[in-house]
Amino acid sequence: MNSITLRLLFYISTALISLFYLMGAYMYISCHENIIDSFSTLKFPLWLIIPLGVAKFLGVLALWLPKIPNLLREWAYAGIFFNALLAFGANLAVNNYDIAAVLIMLLLLIARFLLFKFESETRNH
Repeated sequence: MNSITLRLLFYISTALISLFYLMGAYMYISCHENIIDSFSTLKFPLWLIIPLGVAKFLGVLALWLPKIPNLLREWAYAGIFFNALLAFGANLAVNNYDIAAVLIMLLLLIARFLLFKFESETRNH
């Protein structure tokens, strides 16, 4: 694949991840009923909802802001990855096998991270 195609895939995957996380951040910060029900079912403390919503929003900012150091951006990837991985496990724990969105998110995140590494290398050379 040429670099233009890879860069286009990079921005498409970033946009899709951002949409997932911005929707999630909005639902968390607005304390949407579904989020409260999910946290209650999983026996998670409800006070975690707002900090997780803020963290999702900050993770999206770290992916898009151009002046963010790469180390901070990689920490954002790690946070998003672990959030998606733990959401996958939590859904399995309560026998909620409707986990297609979480799997799509994990695949998008892995693709986006690999494309980020490629883009960083081509920018430095």
